[in-house]
Amino acid sequence: MSRVGLDLRYRQMALILIRMDASRINLAVGAELRAARARHGWSREELAERSGVSPVSIRRYEGGMRSIPVDVLVCLIEVLKIDIADIDRAIQRSGDSAPKAERASTRAGSADQAQSEGAGRLRAHQRRFTDDVKRDQDRANKRA
Repeated sequence: MSRVGLDLRYRQMALILIRMDASRINLAVGAELRAARARHGWSREELAERSGVSPVSIRRYEGGMRSIPVDVLVCLIEVLKIDIADIDRAIQRSGDSAPKAERASTRAGSADQAQSEGAGRLRAHQRRFTDDVKRDQDRANKRA
């Protein structure tokens, strides 16, 4: 798949991420990046050389201290050979670990109910998007 095709796919992912709690997402995605880097046995400096992302930025992304721009996330996913479904699962797990009081507050009131229903639709869209990206990655891997 061309770089332009990937950029269009990940633009959709960016819209999904914007709507979710940024700090939880940053921590979840950062942990996934750190785990993938560890699986490869690379230091931050080695990942920086391979990806073109500075070691300081990588440290901040892995620590959840900074939101990852979509183009940088795409680059890191490609270099680390991370399955987008792993990122999706990490984000879902971070949402599942929300405090009970916070989850309960989304059930109260009509505005919160609408927001909760919207979140359900968003999760369904996110699953479809993840399936599409995984399928595209599989096709690209078969061609390689």
